[in-house]
Amino acid sequence: MAWRSFESFNYPNSYIRHRGFLGELTPIQDNSDLDKMDATFNLEWIDESRNLARLRSYNYPNSFLRHQDFRIKLHPDNPADSLMQADSTFVVVQGLAYPYGFEFISFRSMNFSDRYIRHRDFHLYVDFIPQNDQLALKDSTFRITNPAIRWPQ
Repeated sequence: MAWRSFESFNYPNSYIRHRGFLGELTPIQDNSDLDKMDATFNLEWIDESRNLARLRSYNYPNSFLRHQDFRIKLHPDNPADSLMQADSTFVVVQGLAYPYGFEFISFRSMNFSDRYIRHRDFHLYVDFIPQNDQLALKDSTFRITNPAIRWPQ
């Protein structure tokens, strides 16, 4: 698996993570294995030709980030639930605030194609991002990094 973490474009050292089964953006404490595990995901490709992917949790390996009522949450996978599948699938695009390659990316909702994962007040949502709103563009852009959790050598 390709475990990764996703660092905020405009808040360096803050990462996409789940806490209490909600999507959040927080710094990762060096001495907190829980923080590191919560901020580590497998970018699991559903259809690479269309850049469709899901974010599988490291420490809850049967759970994925999804949006529900536009809030990002961590939910157990249910292949029979078509809404869960759609809500947890994102189109990976070049970063809205930094569209110069795939070091920075944004996650566009598959079933709400005008909405992207964005942090607001450090909580994660899928939100409409106006092209002239520089803060919104930055809030919805993330840098792909090595996983926050490190395995023993």
